[in-house]
Formats: sequence, C-alpha cells, structure tokens
Amino acid sequence: KSNVSPFLLHPSKLLTNVIVDTHFITRDRMGRLAAFVARLWKDGKKAFAIGIDEQTAIAIDASGKATMLQQGKDGGRAFVLMPTDGPEVCESGKDLEFSDITVQKLDAAYGDTFDFASFSGGVSSQKYKISASINSN
Repeated sequence: KSNVSPFLLHPSKLLTNVIVDTHFITRDRMGRLAAFVARLWKDGKKAFAIGIDEQTAIAIDASGKATMLQQGKDGGRAFVLMPTDGPEVCESGKDLEFSDITVQKLDAAYGDTFDFASFSGGVSSQKYKISASINSN
C-alpha cells in the first residue's frame, strides 16, 4: 500500500484520478496535460485532467457539481480532458499517440458549471475532441 496521499480529497472520491495543471493557457500546456493523462491510463488508472487559468478556481461540492470562479478580469477558463480509452502508444522511447480525447472548455465569465459525477456541463459548442502525437526526443 502506498503512503502517498492524494492531492485532492473529495467525499465521493470523484477526484481520485485527476491531474490539475495551472497557468494552462499562458504556458500552452494542453500537450503536456494529455501526456500526463496518457501515462496514468497506461498504468491502468482511468484518469481525467483539469487545465486551469491563472486567477481561476473551480468550487466542487459534495455531489460533484462544480462552479467556475474568477478573480479580476483576466483568466476564468478551465479545460476538462475526458478520455474514454487509453493511448494507442505510450512507451519509453516511442512517440506518444493518444486519440479522441474529449475536452470541455469552461468559462467563469459565462457562469459555466460542470458535473464531475456525470462529466457533463459547460456549453456544448465549447466541447471538442483532440488527439496528441508527441515526439519522444
């Protein structure tokens, strides 16, 4: 048994396999976050990820319903990456291939909410799919 405590504890354990990355848009971290999620899936953990802007928070209640919060006029956006399957290739020394990752963009300026129990919410026009192909060199 591991002695490592999870970073985020939630009463219903909805956030057990979540990765959170900050400064998401400013530092262009979509590829990095997709690679982290791919590795967890490769290790048998059905993970999802949240990329979040500066001056932004997501308040998640006990049932998994989340509300976007924004401080100031900048930021206020988050991206939830929700793969439904693991990567095609995720091995040391090989290029990463990870297809069909669903992404939901959330924006505090529009009052977006998200339900982490059902992985639903946000504006449907801001939901899209990405694929990651990352060179191993």
